[in-house]
Amino acid sequence: MSGSWGVLGGLLAGVGGAVLIAALVLGRGDAAEVVTWETLNEEGGVLWRQVESYERPSFKRVFNPRTERESRQGWTRYEAGEAVDSISIGLSIDGILTWHHRRTDPGAPNDPASMGERRSWPRPRGPSAALGDGSCGEVDERMERVPSEGKGPFMCIGPHPRPATGTRGGAGSPAWPIDLDVESIQKEARFNPQGGLESITFRALLEDGSRVVIGWERFHITLLPLSEWEAIEELVYGE
Repeated sequence: MSGSWGVLGGLLAGVGGAVLIAALVLGRGDAAEVVTWETLNEEGGVLWRQVESYERPSFKRVFNPRTERESRQGWTRYEAGEAVDSISIGLSIDGILTWHHRRTDPGAPNDPASMGERRSWPRPRGPSAALGDGSCGEVDERMERVPSEGKGPFMCIGPHPRPATGTRGGAGSPAWPIDLDVESIQKEARFNPQGGLESITFRALLEDGSRVVIGWERFHITLLPLSEWEAIEELVYGE
């Protein structure tokens, strides 16, 4: 599991409350019934999560260059508070499908016919739903909240130590660049006023005093009614 899904998974462990989230009818743009965390737990619903990410290569790749930006979307169907199915997809930044995975059939290979397709994928709108209590420790126990005024957006900061050798990197835990003189790396998490995690950014402080962004993730969580699940399946697996 990537760093972004891991962060969201940890936050989802504390799903609760009755925060109202206006559901969007997938792909149609019409207003739908309002889904809350309370109704998701009691009656069921669909949790829609999106992560856009960027990771700076740790060195200049002359051969086998890789994509620095990507987008991932996932939908989890809940019935009476229990996750019973989930679909996740990976996309290039211009909407080309790169992989898909389904919880109920994890061993099934990707359909090669659908890989490489460019489609018009839906994008969540409105504020991101708040998960848990919006504390810094939900993202990383080493992070501390930056003093802020009022009840607006807030930020948490903390160190990003050098990952152990052999550790798989990713935008959620980027490698320290070996082509830069890095002194330290700071991790910043930004939340909306409701406590919803909006982004995590990694900034490298260089020995000359300058700063370089080496990775970031932007999150969005939306709740949908159960009636949208069929449309989601058709979106990912339909012709």
